[in-house]
Amino acid sequence: MKSYLRSMARTHILVISLISLLLLAVPPLLSYYIDDLGTKAWGPVTGELICPKSQDYMCSALAWNTHYCEPIDWSKLLRTPYNGMSNMAFPISAMITLSTTSLHFRYQRMHTPSLKPTSHLQQYPPLNSLYAFLITMCGVGSFYCHSAITFDSAQWDRAGIWCIVAPGLGFTFLRFVPLASASLTFYRIFCLLVLVIFPLSLSLFHILDPENELATPLLYVGLPLTFVAVVFLTMVRPLIPFVTKRLPKSRANHKLAVLAVIVGALAFLCQEPERWEDVTNSERGSVCNPEARVWFKYTHAYWHILVSVVFFLYHRYCFFEEELQRPSGEGDGVEFAERAGIARGGADEMSTDVNEEGERKSLTDTSLVTSNAIEVIL
Repeated sequence: MKSYLRSMARTHILVISLISLLLLAVPPLLSYYIDDLGTKAWGPVTGELICPKSQDYMCSALAWNTHYCEPIDWSKLLRTPYNGMSNMAFPISAMITLSTTSLHFRYQRMHTPSLKPTSHLQQYPPLNSLYAFLITMCGVGSFYCHSAITFDSAQWDRAGIWCIVAPGLGFTFLRFVPLASASLTFYRIFCLLVLVIFPLSLSLFHILDPENELATPLLYVGLPLTFVAVVFLTMVRPLIPFVTKRLPKSRANHKLAVLAVIVGALAFLCQEPERWEDVTNSERGSVCNPEARVWFKYTHAYWHILVSVVFFLYHRYCFFEEELQRPSGEGDGVEFAERAGIARGGADEMSTDVNEEGERKSLTDTSLVTSNAIEVIL
C-alpha cells in the first residue's frame, strides 16, 4: 500500500509541476514574442482608460509609467511581468493544497478506515475544493490587474481580495462549531452564504460600481480588520472550552498559526516597496527605483507569493486540528459523517464506538496518519 501511495504522490508532484511550468512559461513567451499584444488584449493607453476623473489612485501609473515601482511596458501582454507572474503562486498553492488533502484522505481510507474526522475540513471535504477555487480566483484577479494596468482590471484585483477573505473568516468561524453540531444542511448553508454569496456579492460590488464612495474604505478598512479578527479568534479558540463545556477542547499545531502570522507580517512589508524604506530608515529610492530596473527589488511580487503561503499554512492548521471530546448529550460527528457519506470520501468501515478507550485510540491514530502521510509524500 505504501508503494501505491508513493506512486500517487509522485504522480501528483509531476502533474502539479507540469501545470506550474505551463502557467509560468506561456504568458511570458506570448508577451515577449508577440509585439503589441498588450494593446490588442487590454486596449489602447488613454487617460480615461487608466484614470477616470472621479478617482485618481491609478493616475500614477499613467503619469510615471510605473506600477508598484515596476516599470510598465504598455505594448506587452504582461505590462508588469514580475508583479503579474508572481500571482501564479495562488493557483499553485491551491493545487498543492488539494493534492496533499487528497493524499491524506486516500491514506486514511487504506490504513485507518475507522478513524473519525477531527476537523470540519476532514468531515466535509467540499470545503477544501471551494477553498482552492477561491484562492485561485484571487490569483486570477490580481494577474489581470498587474498585466493590464487599467482601471477596470484594478477592480478585479479588489474583487479577488474578497475571495481570500471569505475562507479566512469562514474557517475561523467553523472552529467555534462542534463537529457533532454540524449537519449536512449546516455545511451546505455555510458554503452557500460564506464561501459563495459573501465573496461574490462584494466582488460584483467592486466590478459593477467601482466609483462608489464606499468601495475604497470598505477594502482598506475591512481587510486589516479581517486579519486582526482572524488572529484574535485563533488565539481565543483554545480558551473557550475552559469557560463553557458546549465547545469541545481541541488540539492544533499552533506553530503553523504563528508561522502564518510571521509570513503575513513580512508580506505586509512587501506589499508597498516604500514600507521597506520606512522600516529600515533607508534613503528614498533605495528600494523603489523603477529606473534601475532591478527585478528582485519589486517587492510587491513577494507580497503575492507570501500571501499564498499564508493561506496554505492556515488551511493546514485548520485541517489537522483535532477535536478532543464531544459535548455530552449530543450525537457523535462520526455518525453524521457515516450517515451523509461525505467524510474521507465515504469510507466503507467507520467505528461508532464513543467510549474513552476509543477516543484515545482515535487521537493516537490521527497522529500516526499525519506522520505517515508526510512520510509517504516525501
